[in-house]
Amino acid sequence: MEICRSALIGHSAASTFDLIEAAEHYGANSLLLNMNLGALPHDLFIEQIRRFGRDVLPKLQAHQVKTVPAMH
Repeated sequence: MEICRSALIGHSAASTFDLIEAAEHYGANSLLLNMNLGALPHDLFIEQIRRFGRDVLPKLQAHQVKTVPAMH
């Protein structure tokens, strides 16, 4: 998997897995996300945020990164 991506596109389970994997890779308990990467109509944008809050965010909040990778 390429960790440093500009976009995650896909089902909630795959996005959750990818975000947790990235957090573990970088040793980060906080992530900065941009939810609108295009000309998405407002109603679809709001649904995207609601879906993220319902399906992805609770799993991210429950996950705690325990180790910080050594810097080389």
